[in-house]
Amino acid sequence: MHFVRKGKYADAKPILKKLIEKNPAISEYHRIMGQILSDEGDQDEAINCLIDSLRWDSKNGWALLMMGNILLSSKMMFQLL
Repeated sequence: MHFVRKGKYADAKPILKKLIEKNPAISEYHRIMGQILSDEGDQDEAINCLIDSLRWDSKNGWALLMMGNILLSSKMMFQLL
């Protein structure tokens, strides 16, 4: 995904949405959407996308890593409050 690597999330999101609609079983599409949403600060929706990614491929290492990072970050923020 050229747009994602360049940080052009606004361009990448509609393309990814179409790809997910046409091929919902491709775990990596959901993972990439989760990455975009996380980078944009929408951690709840990022987690939802990562859960979808892991439903299709429970061994998707990048999705597992991202999920752990988001959950760890949110736990640490909770403890600071």
